[in-house]
Amino acid sequence: MKHAPQDSIDGRLSTALKGLRPSWVMNPNQALQPQRLLEIALLLAAGLLLSTLARPQDPFWIHGDYPWIWLMPTVVALRYGALTGLLGAIVLLALGFALLRWHLAPVDFSSTFLVGGLVQVLVVGHVSDRWSEVHKRQKGSNQYLTERLRALTTAHYLLRVSHDRLEQEVYIRPVTLRGAIERLREIVPVLHPPSVSGSPMLGNTQALLELLSMLFQLTQAAIYPVSDRGKLLSQPVATIGPVNPLQEDDPVLVHALKRSRLTHLKEVLEESPPHYLVVAPIVTDHTPIVAVLVVSEMSFLSLNQENLEFLQVLLDYYADSVFQSELVRPILEQVPECQYRFGVELARAGQLRARYDIRSSLVALSFPQGGRHDTAFQDVLRQLRSLDLYWEETTQERQHALVLLPLTQLPDVDEFLLRLDGGLKTHFELSLEDPDIHTYTLLVDAVNPAGELLLLRQMMRAL
Repeated sequence: MKHAPQDSIDGRLSTALKGLRPSWVMNPNQALQPQRLLEIALLLAAGLLLSTLARPQDPFWIHGDYPWIWLMPTVVALRYGALTGLLGAIVLLALGFALLRWHLAPVDFSSTFLVGGLVQVLVVGHVSDRWSEVHKRQKGSNQYLTERLRALTTAHYLLRVSHDRLEQEVYIRPVTLRGAIERLREIVPVLHPPSVSGSPMLGNTQALLELLSMLFQLTQAAIYPVSDRGKLLSQPVATIGPVNPLQEDDPVLVHALKRSRLTHLKEVLEESPPHYLVVAPIVTDHTPIVAVLVVSEMSFLSLNQENLEFLQVLLDYYADSVFQSELVRPILEQVPECQYRFGVELARAGQLRARYDIRSSLVALSFPQGGRHDTAFQDVLRQLRSLDLYWEETTQERQHALVLLPLTQLPDVDEFLLRLDGGLKTHFELSLEDPDIHTYTLLVDAVNPAGELLLLRQMMRAL
């Protein structure tokens, strides 16, 4: 189990506070280390020596106004605590008895001298221990606050970095895939079947390049056509930024033409230095390469794998739009009554599923004829989103609509149906759950998109 930073800091603070011992137990910082013992011994010896030199007849100041010799263990107690001070007092008394035994100085310890001195040392040592505990608690509290401040600073920094990243994402990609496909539909509209057979020509390439330039921050790019014999022509049909002569031996361009897929400079770094950052052929499953997008300069932040995949999706969608007659032919062969535009968009959805696993859905709506159902049926069709497309069929008893929801998976379809159901309940006192209203939902197949279309039509005709 993972713990939050707050829990970790609180745990450390609790552990630090529990480690504080009562004043009568020696704290870790009061351990009798060798250097500390040496310091105490030197201090007592120096004090006793000075006292002996100052008052040889009474070096312990027993008969004076105040026993100044107790100042030495008192200083030790003030510095290191009660126990250490008591040890210093014992050492001092031991020195006194040694002087008395060896007849080096007259020493006559009285009860007042002993009790008074020891009480003074213990009181001062106790005060030192208490203030040492207060100091340690304050130090632990300050450490806790410092770590909390550090954690908050780190969280604020990560939040700022995340915010800057989101701003960059919005700057780099101001349009979603849905919005980009809507723009592509405007660039290459599907209005009716082509009246003349043969290979179609690329259309609106300049508008396409301007759209890509806005989406991916292209500053220098061009689209070069490919002849019927498969030769890349040196004269571009659309440009952004200054135009340089085409480098036909560029390793990025050579790899892209060989693979018929998008190639970027990272894939050919081991070869000669490339002139181009990205090269993306415009090709479909039914045609050879008809044109090539060559990018010489673009925003550094836009040059990432996600954006390159997005670029390839848009180019494939554009190519399918240009060569729509070949794309839609299998659907029209299986469902001759299918509207041409609906068939093209269904075929595009199948291609997105096959190449990139971007799923789309088909929804069949069936309402009875007459009365408020007619108005409700038309209101449902008006609630479709801008990218959605429907094919309407009517019989003497019922009215049907096959709705294509591009870039929409089944959970999103449920939300779409809930929205329609809410509108019906509010305005017409109807519901999609009524026994005379039927809905069916299927995902668009990647291999045979017309199969789901036939199945839904059979379900509606069986009503």
